[in-house]
Amino acid sequence: KSQVARDFLERHNLWMIDVLQKYQRNWPAGSECSADDKYIKWNLNDCTCFKPIFDKCLSLSRIAFTSKNAASWTLQKLLKEQLLSMNVFICYK
Repeated sequence: KSQVARDFLERHNLWMIDVLQKYQRNWPAGSECSADDKYIKWNLNDCTCFKPIFDKCLSLSRIAFTSKNAASWTLQKLLKEQLLSMNVFICYK
């Protein structure tokens, strides 16, 4: 990450992380390479561990995602780590 990006994030109290720390892309035979999440093979144990992050966070008001799959992976991991209750309102645009 560039220093400019880091400075921007710090100045606005924002934080970024990759949800999956390990994954594989499995494209169908004959298809072109794609960044589409639907070709990602992943395991819940390969997701970021959020507990240390939440322990350091004084307040958290919003979480933004780059895709529905990233949101799903994150929410599954947060539920597994008991950092999120099932009563959370989730909105996709």
